[in-house]
Formats: sequence, structure tokens, C-alpha cells
Amino acid sequence: MSISEFFERLGAPLHNIVWSWGAVAEDETVILRCWAHEVRKVNGKYQYIVLDDAYSKRAGGYSERVRHLQRIKDGAKIRLVIVTDVDPKNPQGQIRDFKSDALMIGDNIFMEGEKTYVECDGIEKLTNGRRNV
Repeated sequence: MSISEFFERLGAPLHNIVWSWGAVAEDETVILRCWAHEVRKVNGKYQYIVLDDAYSKRAGGYSERVRHLQRIKDGAKIRLVIVTDVDPKNPQGQIRDFKSDALMIGDNIFMEGEKTYVECDGIEKLTNGRRNV
């Protein structure tokens, strides 16, 4: 299954299958794609980078990601799909695979320097790649 097919199963079709970094589900939950190598653990919680101002602002996904983050700041629920790069030691932004049996539950969004993080506090288990909403 491709990442775009997975987002379809989640009820959150990608706006553009080439450059979208996330989507909004039918229940208004924002589901973001995040890299497994862009995480740290602080006080027992995983913190994933969801935006880095070093990313090219010309990339199609950048402006969409900014809109998704605004929805989160306005109160939308957050879920993260964790993807692994083809070469995790030298990331190139090419998806090798992704976790299709669970989503990380985001409960806090914050900026630190030029990076925006989502802090996660739990896992939403999926049934056959589908959310139980």
C-alpha cells in the first residue's frame, strides 16, 4: 500500500499525492506525515519535528503544512503517521515505509528556534489500516 492509499484509508485523502505532507480527516483531525529520524524523547514524551524553517518554502508541501499547523493551533486534534527514509543515516526525503498499524496522538504543539514540534502522548491503534472513529 502506498502512503497516499494509506491516507485514503484513514479518511484523509492527500490534496496532492506528490507533495502533500498531511491531510485533514473527515472528523477534522489533522494527520501529518513525520519522519522517524526527526524525533527526540523529553520527559518520557516523543517530540516530532513537523516544520523546520530550513525546509524549502518553495516546496508545495510547505504552505499546506503551515495551514495544517494553523488548524492545530485553532484546536484541531493531531495524529502523526511515522515514515522511515530510504536511508535513515543520510535522509533524502524518500519514503521507504511507514507505520500502518498505529498513529501517534499529538497533544501539544510548540516552536523551538526555527523548528515546530508536536509532542505525543499515546498511540491510536488502527484496525486494518483504518481509524476507529
